[in-house]
Amino acid sequence: MKSDTLRLQTSKSEREAKRNKIVSFIVLLVICVFWLFPFIYVFGMSFRTVEDMALYPTSIFPHAGGWTLENYASFFRVGEDGELDVLINALINSTVTAILHVVISLVITVLAAYSFVFLRYKGRNFIYTLIIASLAVPSVIGLAPMFSMYISIGKGLNIFDHLIYFYIWLIFPGIAGAFNLMIMVNCFKAIPKDIVESSRSDGASEFAIFRRVILPLARSSMLVCVLFSFNGNWNNFMFPQLVVAMQSDQQAHTTITVALMSWIQNTDIEFRGIAMATCVVSVVPMIIVYVFTQSKMIDGLASTGMKG
Repeated sequence: MKSDTLRLQTSKSEREAKRNKIVSFIVLLVICVFWLFPFIYVFGMSFRTVEDMALYPTSIFPHAGGWTLENYASFFRVGEDGELDVLINALINSTVTAILHVVISLVITVLAAYSFVFLRYKGRNFIYTLIIASLAVPSVIGLAPMFSMYISIGKGLNIFDHLIYFYIWLIFPGIAGAFNLMIMVNCFKAIPKDIVESSRSDGASEFAIFRRVILPLARSSMLVCVLFSFNGNWNNFMFPQLVVAMQSDQQAHTTITVALMSWIQNTDIEFRGIAMATCVVSVVPMIIVYVFTQSKMIDGLASTGMKG
């Protein structure tokens, strides 16, 4: 009798668990549909011709005969004078600056985190606390002084319209991010100190310990920093828009976000397909970076003591 009662209770709990899973799946499916709809809309519209959008304004995907790759071909057009189209220029500028920003930011962040965790010097905790406290300050506050420095230095050295000077101001602002530093510091704190001390007792230098002992153990957290740094720099819009607006040759000095906004602000139907194609292309690099980092992303966040 007891076994029959236990079996009934077990089957009831199993049915309840199954029902909860079904409800959770339906709720998550609805959320995913709402979340993915803008991306589906952008992707479908990017393949539509102007005529198809005029004939079927409420459709998302092209009808028969309304498919085209001309919107994506805009990225590879070359002018009669051999100059690249503004879109490919923007894509190159964003890619170069984002990659350099990630590399330099990662080097600075990892070295600083190693210093805060494994080295001993006066004022270490105060400096780290001061840096973390800067997270409470809105980044928009720094736009005015940065823009003022950009104008003053550029005109003072007469390098205002140089592409390298343009790159510098897209790469270095925000390169020593406090959030990435916090991730790496928490990661290094989770590494047993005995490993470092035993390496020092064996005569290893600080650089050897950093390169051969610490970095291999922090690879997952470093990939998380790569993802966040690339995403932040690639999607940066406000300051690049100010910088681009001051350039005499805005076609050569622009980024993908600024170019995208210029297309979106144009309400003519003939430019809508190009704007949607620009949206798709602007998302592709972030997807690529995520694909290469997502396998280690959960491990990296777990090792820092942070929860997603």
